[in-house]
Amino acid sequence: MNDVENWKEEKRSAYLYKVVAACEAGTAREGLFRQLGVEAENQALIWVDKIRAQGGQAPAAYVPDLRGRIVAALTRRFGPRSTRTLLTAMKVRGMSLYAVSDPRHFVPGAASGSEGRHAGLSGGGNLRAAVFGVNDGLVSYRPKPHNRWTAMQSPNREDWVELDFGKRVAFSRVVLHPYGGRGKIQPPASYDLQVFADGEWRSIPKQAKTPPEPKAASPNVITFEPQTAQKLRVVFKHRDEVWSGLTEIEVWKPSIDR
Repeated sequence: MNDVENWKEEKRSAYLYKVVAACEAGTAREGLFRQLGVEAENQALIWVDKIRAQGGQAPAAYVPDLRGRIVAALTRRFGPRSTRTLLTAMKVRGMSLYAVSDPRHFVPGAASGSEGRHAGLSGGGNLRAAVFGVNDGLVSYRPKPHNRWTAMQSPNREDWVELDFGKRVAFSRVVLHPYGGRGKIQPPASYDLQVFADGEWRSIPKQAKTPPEPKAASPNVITFEPQTAQKLRVVFKHRDEVWSGLTEIEVWKPSIDR
């Protein structure tokens, strides 16, 4: 796929995010999809800059193709839950939100406008994935779509990803989906869950990890005594000469059957 095609794909995603957001008007999901649309537009601008830097001509104004218009029309008529398979095929992220029916499952980005933060992010092209990719409800261990955070080229040997729930919430289980096993992105040597309390970050005590050692392309489940906090972060310690990556983080409310 060349740079112009990449631009078209991002613009199509932005167009469809707006359609989904309009369908979700007045719900908690509306803000998430509107923000994803903004970030897709920003990503499209990155491709424009790259095209110009290579001496190419910037694309003209975007006009949705027939396939995009059909999917948009079906989504407006039947709703994004019914068309989520079509939207996913069009590289629209976040459709797994419609498959989550368990009320114990937090989806911070949709519920409270949280953002993922990081140390050592290596470039503007990774911005969208770093902020939204780790909590968009989509788990993908493949190179595409780029719904992930990585610490690629970070000068640090430890980096972190943070979720801000927007208010204090209780949780007792976290599921990490590390991205890795590909070149310079490998599972971390170790990781630690921390909560922000009394003005400082503190490790959550007695973290029970399954599997015991970090494993890429697989769910890594961490359980612990219930915590109540507004902010949660995962600190990754990288292996020598490689970096860590994360495709999704799930945060679950306390439950007697966890």
